[in-house]
Amino acid sequence: YTKQDIRELQDFAKACGVTITPEFDMPGHARCFTNYWPDTMLKDYPNYVDVTNPKTIENLKRLLDEMIPLFDGPDIHIGTDEYRVGNRPDLHEAFRKFINTMNAHIRSRGKNCRIWSGFEHMKGTTEIDPTVIIDMWETDDAKGQIAKGHPIINSNHGRTYIVPGCHYYGISRQGIYQNWEPWMVSGDNSKNPAKDEPKLLGGKLHVWCDMGPTGYNHQEIADLPLPGLQAFAEKLWGTKGSADYTAFEKRAALT
Repeated sequence: YTKQDIRELQDFAKACGVTITPEFDMPGHARCFTNYWPDTMLKDYPNYVDVTNPKTIENLKRLLDEMIPLFDGPDIHIGTDEYRVGNRPDLHEAFRKFINTMNAHIRSRGKNCRIWSGFEHMKGTTEIDPTVIIDMWETDDAKGQIAKGHPIINSNHGRTYIVPGCHYYGISRQGIYQNWEPWMVSGDNSKNPAKDEPKLLGGKLHVWCDMGPTGYNHQEIADLPLPGLQAFAEKLWGTKGSADYTAFEKRAALT
């Protein structure tokens, strides 16, 4: 995208009541960065940047400084998921510190920092700063993270993920409409926040194009989430417009 493309896209989204939150994946899912800055690649991990390399921090801060002014929304997402270096305990503490460093930098530029859960797998004594917003996907102790001060979003991958053209994931529209609520992050209710918990920011439907250019085309991807989106929209607003799922199906079919 050019900067003009980004401006026009946000203006269009705003007219539709949509806020665009950009995500710049780091330190994992970072092949674009390691291709451009090969000296910041983590040895033997071409998709990861090295969080112990000062040049990594310097370059990514410069990147954020260029990108942040282009976006109107309050949040900047930095990913942080699937940095799978469990066999490298020497990186665990540095990874946690990396999140806090990037959070502080983003906040110094007037934005909130958002990450995916999963950092819990990286052991260490450094606590993630409580101002960091957590998309709860592969871990589900929302209540525990809220107790530490984090705002959280219900992004549970077992209920809210669609991957076009793949057999894994998928959602049940009927299940969402009848049985799911935004505060149901975990199947263990003791880990779930209260319905009116102010640090529960909501939930969302996800579409991941894991198949890349060999998967669905743009129109197919746009069409696929619509049935689920209708159910999620009603549940996230907090008031269902139909007495039961059968009545909802009839109403949704009119759109």
